[in-house]
Amino acid sequence: MKAVVPGAQQRKALALRLQQKWEPRETPSHILEVASVVTALQMHHTKRAELGNFLRSLCTRQFTEHLGCMLEPPQLRMFASSSFLRNCENLCSAVFQYTPQIGLEHFEKILILILQAIDNSTSPLLQYAHTSLREMYGKVVQTVYESDGVPPDSFRDMPVFPTAADFRDNHIFLRKNLVQGPYSSEEDYLDVQYRLLREDFLKPLRDTIFEIRGLTGAHIKGHDKRWNAVRMYKDVYFTATKDHRASGCLSMVFDPHRELNIEWNVSKRFMTGALLVISNDNFSTLHLARVHRRDLDYLYRGTLPVQVLGSGVAAKSLLRGSFTVGECTTFFEPYYQVLRALQNTRADSFPLARYIVRADCGREMPDYLQPPGNRVYEISLARPGSAVRLDVIGGQWPSPDEMGLNQSQHEAMVGALTQKVMLVQGPPGTGKTFLGLRVVSTLLRNPDAWRFHETGTSPILVVCYTNHALDQFLGGLLNTTDQIVRLGGRCKDDRLQGCILDARVDDLSQFARQRYGKCKREQDRAEKDLQAAQEALCALDGRTGIVSIETLLKHGVLSREQARAVFSMSIWLGEGLDGSDLSEAERMMLNKQISDSNNPYISFEETFSRIQISIDELQKLVRNGHTQFQRELEYCKSRIEFLRSRSLRTSAPRGELQNQNLLELLPEERWQLYEHWLVMLREALKNVERECDKRLSSCTDSVEEVRMMQLQEKIQDKLVVGMTTTKAAGMQKLLHALRPSIVVVEEAAEVLESHVIAALHPDVKHLLLLGDHKQLRPNHTVHELGVDFQIDISLFERLCGNGMPCKTLNVQHRMRPEIASLIQSIYPGLQNHSTVTSYPSVRGVCSNLFFVDHREREEQMHELMSHSNPHEARFVGALVTYLKLQGYEDNQITVLTAYSGQLVYLRSLVNDFPSLRNVRLCNVDNFQGEECEIIVLSLVRSNPSKTIGFLKTANRVNVALSRAKHGMLYICMFRMSSSRCGSTVSLFDIA
Repeated sequence: MKAVVPGAQQRKALALRLQQKWEPRETPSHILEVASVVTALQMHHTKRAELGNFLRSLCTRQFTEHLGCMLEPPQLRMFASSSFLRNCENLCSAVFQYTPQIGLEHFEKILILILQAIDNSTSPLLQYAHTSLREMYGKVVQTVYESDGVPPDSFRDMPVFPTAADFRDNHIFLRKNLVQGPYSSEEDYLDVQYRLLREDFLKPLRDTIFEIRGLTGAHIKGHDKRWNAVRMYKDVYFTATKDHRASGCLSMVFDPHRELNIEWNVSKRFMTGALLVISNDNFSTLHLARVHRRDLDYLYRGTLPVQVLGSGVAAKSLLRGSFTVGECTTFFEPYYQVLRALQNTRADSFPLARYIVRADCGREMPDYLQPPGNRVYEISLARPGSAVRLDVIGGQWPSPDEMGLNQSQHEAMVGALTQKVMLVQGPPGTGKTFLGLRVVSTLLRNPDAWRFHETGTSPILVVCYTNHALDQFLGGLLNTTDQIVRLGGRCKDDRLQGCILDARVDDLSQFARQRYGKCKREQDRAEKDLQAAQEALCALDGRTGIVSIETLLKHGVLSREQARAVFSMSIWLGEGLDGSDLSEAERMMLNKQISDSNNPYISFEETFSRIQISIDELQKLVRNGHTQFQRELEYCKSRIEFLRSRSLRTSAPRGELQNQNLLELLPEERWQLYEHWLVMLREALKNVERECDKRLSSCTDSVEEVRMMQLQEKIQDKLVVGMTTTKAAGMQKLLHALRPSIVVVEEAAEVLESHVIAALHPDVKHLLLLGDHKQLRPNHTVHELGVDFQIDISLFERLCGNGMPCKTLNVQHRMRPEIASLIQSIYPGLQNHSTVTSYPSVRGVCSNLFFVDHREREEQMHELMSHSNPHEARFVGALVTYLKLQGYEDNQITVLTAYSGQLVYLRSLVNDFPSLRNVRLCNVDNFQGEECEIIVLSLVRSNPSKTIGFLKTANRVNVALSRAKHGMLYICMFRMSSSRCGSTVSLFDIA
């Protein structure tokens, strides 16, 4: 039997009643009434249109604001029954199912609060609702992205930096990363990659801004939420500065004492290049800026140099009043470098387009091996000092044993040296990096085959996602050559210190130094001119005085005839003031042209501040008995009163008065014409500002070009140049000049596809990708973009899935067999090398694979948006102490944890557990590619709802379980289950 549907009048009356204020105690009954109507309408399929209309009538600011307030602590505690939350969930589900766009506009915050409330509930029914509601939300989010048809604009015209327009609409054109099959064109491919990467940074920020805008009135004043995407700083103000070279640079001043817990020397807040959002009206309007330079001395004093994005007017508008500043928690600089590189990549010379864009999996040798290229290589053998020479394409290769390789490594090496694009998959412990070093070392011993091109020589480019992996790979090449250059300043390997290169002025050649000096002088002049133009605009907008005739004449606002007729702007505008009884000398003294500055673009006949000084001086003289100055004093007072009132009041500009006799105009008409001149002057100054900005940009490019030329000179004759993917994106011009024919990407399965593309150039002839897509996938910010748009599918995984030549290494040399068996389901064909069967057992424990169970709850770490488990942390401290008493050294033990919050907590325990001081404490994600004799693994998660977060991700499971050589000690709450999440494997399932 179907429920009785309330009539249209009843529904309308209910909607109107709910828009009015109600008492908190009435909330459950109101929501029950709404849910009943929704349920009744849902049961009648013919009433879907009426249901949509009813839901739309609820989507008002009053209703959603009040309901949102009731869903937050402490109000929620008043009526947080399962039935109330279930009714809220029914309402929210209906809104997102039947009116998805309205749901996103009005109910997104309600949805988030409901999900948070359900998280804290133990009701199985609500937990099921939690999952279905999240799935529905994910689908609705995807509908916001308009994925069909032709892009609305060219991605090359889109701003790299976010703009205010990005926070006015959440309808975004976005298409999936095409995992299977070809793209239609190179331009289409670049468009997809650019928009996905930009949205990955922008969405969390945009969602936060929309959510903050939804908090109004008393609600926002009492709201002390920590936003995931933004760190908030209140009561910030800005001051002008001349200390920092950049257009629109200001000093941001904040109260450092508010942030008492921040240790600036270790904190990652306010990194150079970090993006800031600035507002004084609850982010209804906003400005954007980025950190110009991170200086610890400034930070401890509460100041920070920032560059305001946009026009100089935007920067000047921040000089008045206080603001709230949000710092984006996602670091923007890597996004900026890659986005800019993608825009600069030409479609008509796209590197390796046959494979990357058209997904052609055909085998082809590198161009430099094509006839008449040199195919004869010297190949090193396992016996020290021995080698053979052979044609790598048609010759007979030595056997795997002769080369000191297993069969899979041998096949991978042959393919890596002879295929234009080659993928090598290296499961844990199989020697992926070892093989990569062997391939590159072979190439370095045979430079005649690949190094020379028509305009000179080129190095091999080695690109890695992390600095640690880069140091490890380049350090491994030092046994073959010292002709290595490492770009980037975060090297921690002492062996590579002599390889680090930076473009310092004192290192420049004489010619380059002279050119650099000339460019710097031009840059200084352009910067000073730009600053003067911006100051002139600021003075004009601030109505600081009466603009001089010379200024108007200089910028073409007045003709010479008009200037001669007016003679003195102040007198012309102030005709009628009673100064006739002043002597001629007195009038000349008071009316002389003055200027508060030496600004080349603007001067004032009179400034209000200067007249006020004259008044102060005259008042002092009159008080001291010099009554003869009384007339001048009265004249100055009347003049400033008249000029200030007229100038600040402003009149409607009237340009048609321009052609009349200026001396015959009435006072009101003179001010109207003066206003017209100011409009013209402002436009002229804006043109000057734009021209100066263009000059500064050109000069800055010239300075950078000199640096790049010098870097090119230093690197051109080297054999290897190494850098991170972010550095490579920022050095795109240098890479185009160097033209490295061979590019090796280590950790390729961990790198976003767009990052790899940004590191390539049109002359790449040979690409080697080393990775394992069954371990960590590329790190990205927005989970939905991974689920719905495949942004987390690397170029490595995509090419592998499209049939590109890929060899998987299958013999592991790291884990004892019982540990290796934990990942057997991920790598069915993985074999154990004989050496791993003879490892000694871990001393002091009964098993080499040991599990510790507990029932202690986790805690939230809000500042880090992470979790910790104090009980596990203290247990780890005691366990490490015990292991060291068994005779183990610090470097034989590593403590891994899945959460940064636990890592911070562990480090805070070093005084209680000195044994932790020199033991490696590390996050699982940062330990990929590394190993240790004994791994102590803390899983952290322990909660009533059995939520395990990303611990259910198979890729992370793989990394966590495959780091230990001799033994692994595993600490967790065993009864945590991933079954409610639908996961097939989790760390808890293994336990």
